[in-house]
Amino acid sequence: MIMVRLNKVKLSQEQLDEIFTQLNNTLGKLSSKRTGLFLSDLLGLEERVMLAKRLAVVVMIQEGYSIYKISNTLKVSSAMASKIRLQFNTNHFDNLIKFLKGNKKGYQILLKTIDSILTVGGIMPYYGQIRKKDNN
Repeated sequence: MIMVRLNKVKLSQEQLDEIFTQLNNTLGKLSSKRTGLFLSDLLGLEERVMLAKRLAVVVMIQEGYSIYKISNTLKVSSAMASKIRLQFNTNHFDNLIKFLKGNKKGYQILLKTIDSILTVGGIMPYYGQIRKKDNN
């Protein structure tokens, strides 16, 4: 699927609000499995990757990671991570964080995924972690 380019002819705020309401209502009625299928049909790969990385940036900021660590880990620009941090610092993502933390199991899975990326799939120790010495 090709990423959609927005037309220069803009919709009115009322039209946008109606479309967003329909999108929200549709997403709210879907199960987890069907939501994934819906988003795969609706969004191209680049759009899904962009959304996933944006979510991961928010979570890493919430967990206290530096902009440098975020940009290197997720392969995003430091400008993008900094912009999201500014939004984070003005409580822009409060509802998202509450929602994510409300689903403790899902939040832990997301953290494990980020940890896996940080440790190259579990091959490398966590930053600052001391390797166990062999007793041989």
